Order: sequence, then C-alpha cells, then structure tokens
Amino acid sequence: SAEQEQADVDAALARIDIAQAAQRRAESELEALRAERDRVQAEINLQEEQFSRTTALVERGALAREELDLNQRELAVARADLNSLNRRIQAAQDTIRESQATLRERQANLQRIRENLRDTTITAPFSGVIGDIPIEQGDYVQPGQSLTQVVANENLDLNISIPQERAADLETGLPVEISSSSGDELQTGRISFISPQVEQSSQFIPTEATFPNNNGQLRDGQFVRSEVIWESRPGQPVVPQSAVIYQGEDRFVYVPQEQDGNLVAMRQPVELGLEQGTDVEILSGVEPGQEIIVSGIQRLGDGVPIQPESQT
Repeated sequence: SAEQEQADVDAALARIDIAQAAQRRAESELEALRAERDRVQAEINLQEEQFSRTTALVERGALAREELDLNQRELAVARADLNSLNRRIQAAQDTIRESQATLRERQANLQRIRENLRDTTITAPFSGVIGDIPIEQGDYVQPGQSLTQVVANENLDLNISIPQERAADLETGLPVEISSSSGDELQTGRISFISPQVEQSSQFIPTEATFPNNNGQLRDGQFVRSEVIWESRPGQPVVPQSAVIYQGEDRFVYVPQEQDGNLVAMRQPVELGLEQGTDVEILSGVEPGQEIIVSGIQRLGDGVPIQPESQT
C-alpha cells in the first residue's frame, strides 16, 4: 500500500542519515589521525637530528654512550608511534570506504522504494479538483479502468454547433455570451477552435469557445445557453420591437415632444438594423439617449397628449 511504501521511504531516509553520520565521524577521525601523524613525524625529524648530533659528540668523547642509547630508544618509540598511526589511518580510510559503499547501497534502496511509491501514487499532469471516487479500498481494478476525474476549472471549453450558412462569418476570437437556463448572464468567452469538417448527420460546423472561470461560477458538464456575437456596433440605439410601428415598407417610433406647454406623441421615421431577441437596432431616426414611447403605442397618433408614467 502507499502507506507502507511511505513508511519504507521514511525508514530508508533514517538509515541514510545514520550512514552519513558514520561517514562524517570516520572522516573526522581520519583528519585527527593525520594531524597526529604530522606531529609525530615532526618529532621524529627533530629526534633524528638530535641523534645525529649526539652520535658525533659521543664519537669525540664529549658525551657518554648512555646519552646516545637514550636518544636511540626515544627515536624508536616515536617511529613505533608513527607506524601505529599509519595503521590507524589505513583502518579509518577502510572505514570511510565501507561507509561510502553502505551509503550508496542505502541510497539505491531508497530510489527503489520511491519508485515503488510512485507506482502506488496517481498524479495528474495539471492542478484541479478531484471528482467522485467510486473505487473503494481493497477493490480490484483493471488496466485502463477509470478511477476518478480531475477537473481544472480555470478555463472551460463549450462545444457549439454553427450552421453552415454562417461559415463565412465564423472566425476564431468571436465573442460568445452564455447564460443560465433562467436567463442570467454568466460569462463572455471567445471562439477558440473551428473544425475543418462538418458533422455528417447535422451538417453543422463543430466549434469550441473558451471561457475564463476565475470566480468558479461555471462547472464542468454544466448546460448553458450560448449566443455568438457576430457583429458589434457600439453606440447604436436599441429599442424594444414592441415600440416600433410597421406600416408597409416604413418603420416608425413615437417620441415625446412638448407642444403648447403639453407633452404629445409624434411619429418619427426610423431605419432598423439587426434584431436580437425582443430588441431591434435603430440605424437612423433616433439619437443615442433620445427618449421614445414604448407602451400603449396602439392608441397613439401624431399630437396625441401623453402622460409619463409615474416612477416609484
């Protein structure tokens, strides 16, 4: 299990720490022994010089033979100490080589255990939220079996089918507005993919629109209503279609005007543009911000007095 593999990793790390500490101790001991050997070697060099001087003095009769024997014994003891230190240094070097081999073995064992742990761990290639996990501990799974889903909601793609009649107007970057089933506007995205082929059954063009979802308002698999904004003309007046009078080829709206101190309705010719839902664009005849009459127009005519609705 992953828990057991993690415990094995922790134990292997502890064994590596022990091996590293042992290696550091052996290296510290080796350093101390080498320093001691240098001191003993310096002492031997000094005693050899002293022995040479004593030998010369004894041969000239300036010193007794016993003094030479004493120097010779001291030199022999120092040389024996040096030989002992060399053996201890060799032993310390052997210990370091053994600790290094042990450390390499334990590091290789740690690598093997970590690989086993990776085999028990499923890691997604991106950050997201884990969905439902239908698999229970102890269940048998088959190769390729789905265990769960990971959803990254930062950006969501919406599949949209576009009629072939709009193929000439279809291009990446077109704005797309989506709203909920209740009509609440949710987000605005843009066309990010256009299929080079059409759906054989419907003859529609498959496209995708990408929407930012930083606030988490959208969810994967959510049903929404979409509307592609084929053309945008900012600043053009838009009025309810119910406020427009259709008379043959002519189109009119009623605008309020002051006449002899009274407010009356006057018919104003207009040119209509695009329709969107229950609204229609006014290309000419009404200026942006100009007031028009939007209710009760069936009872109106030029010069008919009107009364603005009271606001509460």
